[in-house]
Amino acid sequence: MIRYRGRLLAVVVTVALAGCSMTTAGAASSSSAATPVADVSPSALALQRQFVQVVKQVGPSVVLIQTSQGLGSGIVFDANGNVVTNAHVVEGASSFPVTLADGKQHPARLVGSFAADLAVLHIDAGGLHPAGFADSAKLEVGDVALAIGNPRGCSPASPKGSSAPSGAPSTRTTGSPCPT
Repeated sequence: MIRYRGRLLAVVVTVALAGCSMTTAGAASSSSAATPVADVSPSALALQRQFVQVVKQVGPSVVLIQTSQGLGSGIVFDANGNVVTNAHVVEGASSFPVTLADGKQHPARLVGSFAADLAVLHIDAGGLHPAGFADSAKLEVGDVALAIGNPRGCSPASPKGSSAPSGAPSTRTTGSPCPT
């Protein structure tokens, strides 16, 4: 059994930049409609770009977990096939098909569940893309955390407050459109 150490610190931060655009002083709007435009500081835009980059980097590590109770998401922990998810996702289930970001599905076995609502599954698959993890010992209260997953089968997504690419509908790993 694999030993996992460290404390779990989850800070949910919502940065609502949707609908905002950066304007420069004195710039005229090309729209004749009176649409309010919010000035967004360059540092907020830089943070938004960093969030987008993190989602792109972690996306290949995000997996969909199907059980008889429904759908959940997880993350490829290592190249050996270990996947971390929440214990409530797999609680009471006997089978755990795991769908990778590339759409390939693999049966999983439960390695263990832990009191902190964590569970570890194992899949036999090659070419996995493990997520990179920061050193939890260096976390401080107030540090920003970004939750990324696909609990409804959408691939990959951040919690409300983020968006899918404009004009490109999100799709479930099953191929059906995701609500936006």
